[in-house]
Amino acid sequence: MPIDLSPWVTSYERNYAKFQGIFRLDHRIPAYFVPGNNDVGLNIDPAVARQARQRFTTHFGPLNQKIRFQNHTLVMLDAAGLVEEDYLRASKYIEYEDWTPVPHGPVEFVHSLREEDEGQPTVLFTHIPLHRPDTASCGSLREKGTIRRGVGPSYQNMLHKKTTAFLLQSITPEIVFRQVLFLQYIGVN
Repeated sequence: MPIDLSPWVTSYERNYAKFQGIFRLDHRIPAYFVPGNNDVGLNIDPAVARQARQRFTTHFGPLNQKIRFQNHTLVMLDAAGLVEEDYLRASKYIEYEDWTPVPHGPVEFVHSLREEDEGQPTVLFTHIPLHRPDTASCGSLREKGTIRRGVGPSYQNMLHKKTTAFLLQSITPEIVFRQVLFLQYIGVN
């Protein structure tokens, strides 16, 4: 029996219109977006996930992107997609070096970056934070000081340890940003 997605689609369009009202982007200035679990889903019905990913790419651009800016390479990573591919890989007991990536998926994207390495400093943007020990401090500005690995319906607090190692060894970023919003100016009341 087909799933009726019409209520969810209507809600998405309302939220997208709200986004456009809050963030009035100047289309002469490039804007780049990193998908989050609320944008594309995480561990949800595959039919719903496909539609969510299609909507994201229609409204915001590719799920994974590499942008050359000045003498840097900016990498925008679909971390939710990476988590799902990691679950698939781990369920088959295959290590990253032996894994055949999902076509057009995040692991294939990361491999393409490794093959195209041009020696420029790389900046990684991800919605889901990299793995860290439970006792590691997140800095003085974090409300609780630490973050613990947690997984639930439609979310994951941080990437798995092996996934983090795969990313850091493949991309070798100079710095990593997660859940960041950069604005030229704020015109929000």
